[in-house]
Amino acid sequence: MSSNKKTGIMLLIIGIIITILASQIPNPNLENDVGPRLFPYISGIGLIICGIGLMLEKTAEKAKVYLTPEGWKRLCIMSGVILLYAIGLVTLGFLIATPIAVFASIIVMNGNMKIYKTAIIFSLCITGSVYLIFEKVLLVMLPSGKLF
Repeated sequence: MSSNKKTGIMLLIIGIIITILASQIPNPNLENDVGPRLFPYISGIGLIICGIGLMLEKTAEKAKVYLTPEGWKRLCIMSGVILLYAIGLVTLGFLIATPIAVFASIIVMNGNMKIYKTAIIFSLCITGSVYLIFEKVLLVMLPSGKLF
């Protein structure tokens, strides 16, 4: 059995457990409130879908090296980006920290600075979409930051 199939089975089991546990969360009947079950359901169903996808994926004949030295470098840089993003959320707020973090993530993961225009547009679109969904549709306040 390949490592992808093992990982898929684990994700499927974890997703099922999360979904079952989410159904046991008390749901207050508040008007215009999605309730505390929504995000655990989303994550549980997402894990189930990813687990099934990994189990159904055909395995390659030859296994590739998981992390090359370049991969380790990107992993460390991305860890730093995530840490700085968390600090930025608290100090600068969502609307400033998020497009910067998304842009940095795209550049680090792609490894090519030539796509900076696309990365800027994409990061602004992602930030705007998440802002509209959380603030206007779900009525969930996003961090405004201490500086602003």
